[in-house]
Parts: sequence; C-alpha cells; structure tokens
Amino acid sequence: MRTNHLYSRCLFFFLCLFLLFNACVPVNSTFESARMLHKDQVEIKGSYSNYVYQDNGENNVSNNNFGAGLGYGINEKWNIKTRYEYIKLPGEAHPAHYIDLMPKYSFVATKLAAALPVGCYFGDEVEPTYVISPKIIGTLPFDNKLEFTCAIKTDIFLEKDSDIPIGINLGAGLSTNLNIWAIRPETGLMLNTSGNDRSFTFGVGASYNFGSANKHVIKDPKW
Repeated sequence: MRTNHLYSRCLFFFLCLFLLFNACVPVNSTFESARMLHKDQVEIKGSYSNYVYQDNGENNVSNNNFGAGLGYGINEKWNIKTRYEYIKLPGEAHPAHYIDLMPKYSFVATKLAAALPVGCYFGDEVEPTYVISPKIIGTLPFDNKLEFTCAIKTDIFLEKDSDIPIGINLGAGLSTNLNIWAIRPETGLMLNTSGNDRSFTFGVGASYNFGSANKHVIKDPKW
C-alpha cells in the first residue's frame, strides 16, 4: 500500500512538471540515478526525449531524440558507460548524432554519485563538437522499487569563447527490482549563464541489467 501511494505521488509530480514547463524546454537527459551496477553487471538502455529550445521567450527549435546505451560494472564504486543519441531536427534533411563515454563513481551507495561524460556532436551538416559534462547525481531511494533523483550538470564545450550552461534534471526510477530493470521518466531545464536562452526536456528511459548481481536486493534505506 505504501509503495502504491508513492507511485501515485511520482506520476502526479511529473505530470505537474510537464504542464508547468511545456511552454519552455531541454537538457541532455541520461536517465541515471546514483545507483551503481554491481561488479561484472551489464546494462542496456533505451530512451526517448522531446527537446524545445527558447531564446528570449520564443520557441525556436523543437526536436525528438532517440537514445541507446551500454554500461558495465567495474566494481561497486566504479562504472563505465557509453551512450548514443539520434537527434532529428525539424525541417532538416539530415539528423545530428551524439555519442559519449562516461565514467561514474559512487560516493554513497544508492544515494550520491558523480559522472564525467566526454562526448561529441556530429553529423552530415554538423561539424564535430566535443564537450565535457561533469555532473553530480543525488538519489532518494524509498525501497528497491522506487527512487527519486536530482542531477546537476554543466557542459564545457572545447571551443573558444563557448558559454557554460547550467542544467538540472529531475527523475524517478520505477520497478519491481531496480537492480534488474527500471522505467525512468525524467525532466530537465538548462540555462545559459550569459543570455536568456534556455532549454527544457521531458522523456522516458528504460534499462535492463544482466549478470549474477541481479540477485542482489538492497534493503529499505535508513534515513
């Protein structure tokens, strides 16, 4: 009964966020939490995101992203992950692409982690653009079936005179066992520190973990 009540709150929370920000929108969503893959565990992930970019309050670009990712548990503290996103821009004949490699480190099990994606945007009509995106991930786990996550990040583009935006993502993990699989709705807002442009995203990711660590069950956390 307690878990069902938390699920209802989660769905209501994300519906409110979507209605509130649907007039603005995006940020690079990763559909992550502070939870780590166990040693030798392998993760596969898929996602869909809708992005809308605003400049001075006007919606300039809206695009849909389709993503896929792989992860590997080196040990209980370190994971390594890679991600690809297909970026379909409206009115453009050719899509853009994004790929990254992300080491992830756990400070507090299931609750606090850091990640350092190193990525590249490219395409037929897009010059390769490299970016480093450090982020801190904080998660509030209620049990092994539900968790809420807040991630703070920035993008450091390896170009001269590039702005450094600041982003925040809010997400949840829903499952019968988060160590095996998860559905992750996520929303995010990114602000340009030197202007009025901003972006918002809302999307859903799904992941499944392979490996003997699937048998591990994390007990309800003590707060």
